[in-house]
Parts: sequence; structure tokens; C-alpha cells
Amino acid sequence: MIYLNIHYEMRRHGLNGQQLAAAMGLPLRDVILKLYGKTEFSLHEIEQLADLFGCSLDYLVGHPVVTRTLSPEKGMDSIMRGLMPENLMWFNSVT
Repeated sequence: MIYLNIHYEMRRHGLNGQQLAAAMGLPLRDVILKLYGKTEFSLHEIEQLADLFGCSLDYLVGHPVVTRTLSPEKGMDSIMRGLMPENLMWFNSVT
């Protein structure tokens, strides 16, 4: 897997492969192989990158990020109600 968002964040932060490798404490060769999908980043390495770039792990690996606006009046209770089985379309379609 080629991590396009990691490449983007490297450019945005002005980092080259050698600088990224130094920041992560990894050999340059390992970082290059990971960036171009020849080997995979570990979860710990993705967490390091997310901290370094100030973004989510999901964003870095290209997963869609779903955001919700919370209203202070409704709080967490409204989120929990939204997660109840009767409110989940996929749950209703398989039961």
C-alpha cells in the first residue's frame, strides 16, 4: 500500500525521507520501503507519524474520516442512541 497522505504530510511539513527516518528512529531504507508499499508500517509507527503530523491514524492510512457535530444540549447520550441496533441500517438488514 502506498500511503499518499503520509507523502502529502511530509511535503506539507517540509520533510524528506531522511528527516522522517531520523524523526522516527528508523533506517532510511526501511522508511523508503514502507512509504512505497514494499513493507508495512507498524501500528506504533503510524501512531508516531500521526503525532508528528498532528493528524489521525485513519487519515494517514487513507480511511474515510467521519465527523459529527455534537450539540452541547444532547451530549454523549445522543451519540449512544445513534449507535443502538435499531438505528443502524446494516444491523436491521441482517436481522
